[in-house]
Amino acid sequence: MQFPILNTKRLLLKPITYKDASNLFELLSQFEVCLYNNFSVLDNKDQAKNLIQQDLENSYNNIGIRFVINKTFDEFIGSCGVHQYDEFNKRAIIGYELDPVHWRKGYMLEALTRLFDYLFSQDCNFEVNQIAANVLNLNIPSIKLLKKLGFVNCDFSEKIDDIIQYRLTKKEWLNNKK
Repeated sequence: MQFPILNTKRLLLKPITYKDASNLFELLSQFEVCLYNNFSVLDNKDQAKNLIQQDLENSYNNIGIRFVINKTFDEFIGSCGVHQYDEFNKRAIIGYELDPVHWRKGYMLEALTRLFDYLFSQDCNFEVNQIAANVLNLNIPSIKLLKKLGFVNCDFSEKIDDIIQYRLTKKEWLNNKK
């Protein structure tokens, strides 16, 4: 089953393909971007291709999806999606990254809002009742973004390497949309 292209007012979210390898490499080879995520700076384009291969396998198995975030049809500015899915608990763990030149312009808020509308809909390829995000405690802008989207801190979660887990349930999302 294929994943759809998701539109917003300013953005286009498309399922990632191998054609996005150069753009993904450029994004994930920036120290400033990787400072806030759970993997190190990429050294070569093959590493980006390997990430895409993993994303495509997850999509094929309906346990994840990475969307590229484009400002226009082909202006790559970042990515977002589900990188881990727990079918038993209907729980998706998300990840996202954006080129620093586009930080603090509302693009990620717009992209994640559209992503969550899709994930919590009947149209999603897998049923999601809860979304989780693991964030480094030093990533204050990301924490503020998640709180703005309605996420709450999972105080009971085990903190590993200064990572805090936030969660959002389908019920909370739908109630906040009213």
